[in-house]
Amino acid sequence: MSAARRRRSRLRITDSLGESWLEVTRRPGRAIMTGLGVALSAAAIVTTLTLAATIRFQVSDQFDARRATQVELRTRTDGAGSQGAQVFPPPPQAVARVEGLSGVEGVAVIRETFEDQRVAINQVADPTAASPRMRVYGLNAAGFDALEARVTGPGWDQWHDDTAQRVAVLSRATAAAIGAGDIAVGDRLFIAGLGFTVSGILEEAPRLPALTNGLLVPISTVALFDLDTDRDRLVVVTAPGAARQVAAVLSRAVTPNSPDTWTAYAPEDESTLRRTVDDQLQALSLGLGAAVLVLGVVSIGNATLTSVMQRIHEIGLRRALGARPRHIAAHILLDAAVIGTIGGIIGATLGLTATLAVTATQGWVPVIDPRIPVATIAGGILAGVVAGVYPARVGSRLQPTEALRRE
Repeated sequence: MSAARRRRSRLRITDSLGESWLEVTRRPGRAIMTGLGVALSAAAIVTTLTLAATIRFQVSDQFDARRATQVELRTRTDGAGSQGAQVFPPPPQAVARVEGLSGVEGVAVIRETFEDQRVAINQVADPTAASPRMRVYGLNAAGFDALEARVTGPGWDQWHDDTAQRVAVLSRATAAAIGAGDIAVGDRLFIAGLGFTVSGILEEAPRLPALTNGLLVPISTVALFDLDTDRDRLVVVTAPGAARQVAAVLSRAVTPNSPDTWTAYAPEDESTLRRTVDDQLQALSLGLGAAVLVLGVVSIGNATLTSVMQRIHEIGLRRALGARPRHIAAHILLDAAVIGTIGGIIGATLGLTATLAVTATQGWVPVIDPRIPVATIAGGILAGVVAGVYPARVGSRLQPTEALRRE
């Protein structure tokens, strides 16, 4: 074997890194624009992953606070429960039995109309105007406290329930929808032509937000309208950890002689919900991250290939002076990796900054896994290497004579 073949390459990694750094800094405009694509990709990945982790805990907190302490009881419409609609609403003594169960903190009895009802602030209808229509809900007096509804005004009490008084509570959004944004307690409105007195303004109903999109009347008063009996339900609010135990005995507490009339819906187990939320948010995060990562790879690949075409004479000269194809390929890959590294560092910084800004604005506690920014920087390096494969292949296959002849 000849001495030339036995001679090892004297190209050191430090030399290659130095040349790649010079190449990047020699064309700062191109390097910045290319690195910007990777930086935005990395920032999107860090932001989505860290915000997903943060939101995941916020969702879990909301679940712990409300959904885990809420049981719904509905009438059955099959088999033994075919007469369920005839026992709703349950009599006051049945509701009292439910309220007396250990772990029960409140009971809301809810009914709603089968169709949205025409609502007006006076009886003089404009034939050319479309009458607004709203869903009407019936709610027992104790239901406001059970659902944590916040009402401005007196609302109603048990007397209004017992005597089917025509009083109504509506939200600001509902008032605006019927053209009465300035409506106040004591004003009159008409539901399906029947006069009602406004007894309160519903500010929020966190346990049942749908109530803010309709009108509320006493549970006995709602029987004036055609009702959707499939939607009749008791919402039972329990102490933390008691929901599943309450659900097991709820039907018998309402109708001891015919518990099959009812179906109780207990909240999903916390660990199951948390796992479901984790999976969904993780899939969303990875999907968004993959999409922006592809954009970063394309950006680096395009810029690196353009650089190879611009440096074709330089590559030809290197080959003529003894550089081997693998030296050219390694140099091009290293250029791309350096740009990817810079983009990954900038992107990780931007992503963390965006996450902290969002969580500070929302009043959340940021949940940041330190492995995410490290992995993002490593991903930037990998993206640069992957993007540089094709340009490196093109550059390494150039023959010295062909490269030097090209204009």
